[in-house]
Amino acid sequence: MSELLHKVRAVCARFRRSHPAAARLSALQRNFGLPTHRLICDVPTRWNSILHILERLCEQQQAIVEFQLQHTRVSRTAEQHHFTTNDWASMRDLCALLRCFEYSTNMASGDDTVISITIPLLCLLEKLLRAMMEEEVAQEEEEDEGSFLALSGQSVRSGSEGGFLQQQRPGTNVASQGPLLEDEEDEEEVEEDENEAGSQRGGTRHSSGRSLVRGWGETEDDDNTPLTEDSLSLLLGSLAHMSDYMLQFLHSDSRVAHILTCADYWVATLLDPRYKDNVPTLLPALERDRKMREYKCTLVDALLRAFPNVTGE
Repeated sequence: MSELLHKVRAVCARFRRSHPAAARLSALQRNFGLPTHRLICDVPTRWNSILHILERLCEQQQAIVEFQLQHTRVSRTAEQHHFTTNDWASMRDLCALLRCFEYSTNMASGDDTVISITIPLLCLLEKLLRAMMEEEVAQEEEEDEGSFLALSGQSVRSGSEGGFLQQQRPGTNVASQGPLLEDEEDEEEVEEDENEAGSQRGGTRHSSGRSLVRGWGETEDDDNTPLTEDSLSLLLGSLAHMSDYMLQFLHSDSRVAHILTCADYWVATLLDPRYKDNVPTLLPALERDRKMREYKCTLVDALLRAFPNVTGE
């Protein structure tokens, strides 16, 4: 991913610095009927800006591919930062992964956000990452099974009982989990100097998979987190591998661990009518009863301190 993100930043910076290249891209956008949006650069101080730059590239894929093909024919040399088919596939997978984090960021950063949404958001984020990983693994297994049966002269019955199609969980598409905010036009109006400076800084600051989400992997505890045997068996660079990689850091991040062990977050969730009935399902099965008793006692103690003059049970 570090090589892909380096290439992405280089391509976007070129179109923003070069007026002829930007003009040619704009003409191609009109020819293909695409939105005449400028490419954007990611800025370290803007959360989820890597997602926005990738979404804009995918939106303009047809125009960018044609531009690179024309440039190759004119210069008779291969484009230094030419996007391959695998690059475009990886960008789309990475967008699917990072949309989960943008959705969580937007939910947690709203003007009317309350503390009770924190625990449900973390559980949703984990569920989405795990669903994407399991869905792709199931698809890969289905393709492998189909290839094996085809080689052995047998036919594959789609959706047959016990087949891999039946094992895929319904509703695991990230796009169906809730409204995802669209890329706002004012992102394009960031000063070009700041964008380019941010792009240069981001080239080193976000050079690893750990820093795809800002601030992750910056603690000493996360630096040496090993990949599990199951992770190594996944195809490197695939959506399943990236999801599993981010899931590991979600579990090992010290700030997330503090939230999950702090009673205040759970008590706040218990007080929220939207989530109070679902709190037990968010807890580990072996600790569910004990934790619920603990959080209810914490809630009662807080109420007694808040209303000391109230008498009776």
